[in-house]
Amino acid sequence: ITELTLAILIIFIAMVFQTTLFGIFGAMGPVYVLHLMEGQGLGGVFIAVSKIFYGWLGDSVFEMSGNLEDSLYWVTAMMMIVLTWFLWDLVFVRLEDYKNYVKNQDVSKVSLQDEQELLDQKPTKPIHATKNKISFLTILNAMKYQAASVFITFFTCLLLFPAIFSKVRDSNSKDLIGFSQINWKQLNFYLFFVFNVGDWLGKRLANYQIIKWNQPKLLLCISAVRLLIFYPLSRYGLNISGTETGFRASPIFLGMVNLVFAVSTGYFGSLAMAHCGPAVQHFFETSDEEISKMN
Repeated sequence: ITELTLAILIIFIAMVFQTTLFGIFGAMGPVYVLHLMEGQGLGGVFIAVSKIFYGWLGDSVFEMSGNLEDSLYWVTAMMMIVLTWFLWDLVFVRLEDYKNYVKNQDVSKVSLQDEQELLDQKPTKPIHATKNKISFLTILNAMKYQAASVFITFFTCLLLFPAIFSKVRDSNSKDLIGFSQINWKQLNFYLFFVFNVGDWLGKRLANYQIIKWNQPKLLLCISAVRLLIFYPLSRYGLNISGTETGFRASPIFLGMVNLVFAVSTGYFGSLAMAHCGPAVQHFFETSDEEISKMN
């Protein structure tokens, strides 16, 4: 129960922090969203490398117990959090784009306060009183294709990684009866490390957008096609049963499939996230123009 509570708490804090960053970066421009996604990918690479390094250190050098290995792993994570905190204060908040974002937020608050004061003074509520109040469903409607693309991309990611990929068996690692087993040391490299490197690479490549923000249906179609390709390939092409032979049963094949899957996940996931801001902005600009024509 304690471990479950701790896991829920960590996930909750991470999601609040991540969505807060998306809220800030989305208002600053798509390029910041892409760099945020890239940083997320680098975090995964760092975790995979740390896990492999401490596993090697514990087995080959110091013969550490599992508790000591985990402790070093968490100390490293805490150090990275502190470093991130310092970089936020010393670098990010001093960026001109962030200063403009804060300034615009302050202007909006003052404008809302002034409007509320006018409403309090007048017995009849003016028509424009609710113009700054935008519902969640309205925003979701403005980016419905991008939101669906994000859902499909990350649904596919969680469906396969590590749920299915981690079940791949090693034909060279057998139990006493002769059945192929899961080789976790091998998976640390061919699964977690390769995936995170590929994911970061895909997010890095997302700076070169072959699909533009005004092509949301195309992005959604590609996201759906990825699901139709990678699920059967991973589920039936990899050595999950432990009975496959030849190249398909090798860890290299797992690494190749995982790498292509990870690069495409990072790429199309980043595009979908970055396209949300321009799509919403275009939606409301178009709505304002239509209202102006009607008046």
